[in-house]
Amino acid sequence: MLFTLVSWSNDASLRAVKLMLAYVDEYKLHEEVQTRYPTCRGKCMHNMHMASTCSACRLPYVCDTTTDVTSGKFWDLHRFVAGKLGAGLYPKQKDILETCIRVEEMIDDLRISFENGIYEEDYTLKFRHRQRGLASKIDEWMSSRKYLVGSTPTYLDFVLYQLLFRHDVLFPRFVNVLPNIKRFVENVENIPKIGSYLETVVYDDHAPRNVSLLVLKKRRDL
Repeated sequence: MLFTLVSWSNDASLRAVKLMLAYVDEYKLHEEVQTRYPTCRGKCMHNMHMASTCSACRLPYVCDTTTDVTSGKFWDLHRFVAGKLGAGLYPKQKDILETCIRVEEMIDDLRISFENGIYEEDYTLKFRHRQRGLASKIDEWMSSRKYLVGSTPTYLDFVLYQLLFRHDVLFPRFVNVLPNIKRFVENVENIPKIGSYLETVVYDDHAPRNVSLLVLKKRRDL
């Protein structure tokens, strides 16, 4: 086992991880959908220390035989997966990692604002303008860049791509007025393995299910 990701079927983490897996293309997946929803019985009181034993509060989380990255640690989860998969998805250089933290903060502003709007059902013009204003900061960052950091995709690019995809579902043509972000989206979609993967993806707007994604190394016949 390389690692297992346990998530809701509509969770952003599941989508970004699947994009990274498609990009690397050295692994096979065994996906199980649980019909019974994990439920929080209130005993954990949503305290992160105690919530580690609560199957509902804990989602999403990723683990292998030695490591367990629990819920509430969005970026830890994605850094962990990127480091496991290799292919430059998680940069090693200290200066680039410092830049990654800065970019994570910009993505977080857009991501958290979006999640708050969704949960509040705030599908207003004000919400759209707020998101576009936050996205414009990333658009400016991308003015002279093909990818968010460096010359090849990293975990940041796939987290941002799935977030922009969610925006475009809710607000059609959201990226069209942001020229650098639009170019970024096209760059990601033009990666051959990503393009092939996206042809198989159907946006799932059904009630979320509990998904266990087991990731294994592919056998290479000599």
